[in-house]
Amino acid sequence: MNYYERHLGDFVRDTAHLSMTEDGAYNRLLDRYYATESGIPVDQAHRVARARTKEERQAVDVVLAEFFILSDGVWIKNRVEEEIAKAQGKIKAAQENGKRGGRPKKESIGSENETQQKPTGLLLGSENETQQKAHQTPDTNIKPTSQPVNAHDPEKFAMRIGWEPSAHVADLARQSGAPLADGDLPEFMAHWLTEPATKRTQAEWDKALLQCAKHRNLRAASPLPSTGKQPRKTEDFSKKDYGTEIRPL
Repeated sequence: MNYYERHLGDFVRDTAHLSMTEDGAYNRLLDRYYATESGIPVDQAHRVARARTKEERQAVDVVLAEFFILSDGVWIKNRVEEEIAKAQGKIKAAQENGKRGGRPKKESIGSENETQQKPTGLLLGSENETQQKAHQTPDTNIKPTSQPVNAHDPEKFAMRIGWEPSAHVADLARQSGAPLADGDLPEFMAHWLTEPATKRTQAEWDKALLQCAKHRNLRAASPLPSTGKQPRKTEDFSKKDYGTEIRPL
């Protein structure tokens, strides 16, 4: 694809918390995804995002863990897959319309067919696909398929006893500078077991756990505000002579 629509409202809402480096990494990954019409290979993520420094590589890892799903060694994003499928539908409709000579010419005034509904020159069911000019030129890297885009969407489930994060989560947590502590997983599960109405996919639970670890590390790194008062000296009661405090009645 050489063009894709940028839904600013959704983008700003979902990425407002990202740093400048993370925002840049996200945009580079999206551009590459749309340009090739394929996901990001896990072993090429840093290279395709042109991440050179440690900070840049960490930004790529954070963005992948938060916005993408790892499937068979490839980072994918359902929203991008849907947009690619929509573009392919418009391209196909434009190609079929072109094979039939494009839109029909207007009939002359007084034609016997003037009062009849004018044909669109499009295939039945494709009118809505080509009423607006397709943004894509008629080229795509993916062959059309009749399989629905969401046929393999991962199942959502509530937190359950015995749940385990995906194998790559611990590595991502370390790479992002917020490694998982021993108590993170039990505390995370204990909280969400009390919220059975909340359902997420495995990737979304992984993301939530990473966010939990990140917030804990941020809290630990932030010193408590100083009150300006000297700490109160505690008394060692084991060394105090209580006999001197006894007064006769």
